[in-house]
Amino acid sequence: MKSEAASKRLSVTFVNDQFGKPSTTFSSDAPQIYVRWHGQRLRKGGKVKAVWIAENIGEDFPQGYKVDEASATVESQNAHGAFTLARPEDGWAVGDYRVEFYVDDILAETAKLKIVK
Repeated sequence: MKSEAASKRLSVTFVNDQFGKPSTTFSSDAPQIYVRWHGQRLRKGGKVKAVWIAENIGEDFPQGYKVDEASATVESQNAHGAFTLARPEDGWAVGDYRVEFYVDDILAETAKLKIVK
């Protein structure tokens, strides 16, 4: 269950490149997916963690399969940053994904994206 206090502290967007426009749909041959985050009223020295989860990408992977995770140390109360997930060698598996964002191990935001052919 996400905390109301934590949920207002983080905003996230997905982009094709560091300076691209936000999107929630990406091609299976996209070289990478960036997720930008911006926090407010964060604890300096705290941690922001992103967990990439495949919700529904076919029979080869169980639902809820953890693809990857990354974390960053918060430098200031209004810190921001980006996490990058590089395309697997065989391309992205088509389907639905979500990224769960944690601030100091408390779920703060969940964002969904879709990979298409």
